[in-house]
Amino acid sequence: MSALRTDMQKLSAGEWSSEKISRSTRRAFVQASLVSLLRSAPKRFHLFTIQAVRMKILGIELSKPSFNEVTGSAVMAAGLWLVCVALFKVSDQPMDRVEAGAALLMIFWGCVGVRMGIRFDRGLRHLAANVVCGGAILLAYHGIVTLLG
Repeated sequence: MSALRTDMQKLSAGEWSSEKISRSTRRAFVQASLVSLLRSAPKRFHLFTIQAVRMKILGIELSKPSFNEVTGSAVMAAGLWLVCVALFKVSDQPMDRVEAGAALLMIFWGCVGVRMGIRFDRGLRHLAANVVCGGAILLAYHGIVTLLG
């Protein structure tokens, strides 16, 4: 046991090239180093832990959706928008580009809003937040269309 301890001390001092050290001693040294690193990991790497960003508006706890959630919402919104445009086309009702863009924005907001925690089926606060955010998005969209159109 004392031979192993002296070999470990030599390894930690960086003297492994001068003498032959057994494979089991090197393995024990690596295991001990990894164990000490893993035990100190929460203390050393506390800045790199991922925490969900949370915020409250109107008593609704909002969460920041991840990139994958936003991507999934965008794909779902594009599919729902295509269904909406196809239904308008089949029913022979005209839909111009401005209305199609507004429909895409509202469908996208509906998909992302759920990922953020705003669900209109959870009460009046959620419904009010959904309507206010949707109205703000439409107001900005129509303002930009008016300025550029």
